[in-house]
Amino acid sequence: MTFDLDFAYTHARFTDFDPAGDRIPGAPAVVASGGVTFGGDTGWFGALRARYFGPRPLIEDDSVAFAKNL
Repeated sequence: MTFDLDFAYTHARFTDFDPAGDRIPGAPAVVASGGVTFGGDTGWFGALRARYFGPRPLIEDDSVAFAKNL
């Protein structure tokens, strides 16, 4: 059986000044992925994976954010 996990944290911002805001629309702050794989030695195998995308701004001033996760 094999387990794996990936995690990323970002602080994505535009570098130039803009009165609308400095957030990059659609850029998530957190992304995580993990899974388990089993079998393989016997010829049969299976895997289960999950992925998470954290909240992300929909517009530059971050007044509207997309936070729904599956």
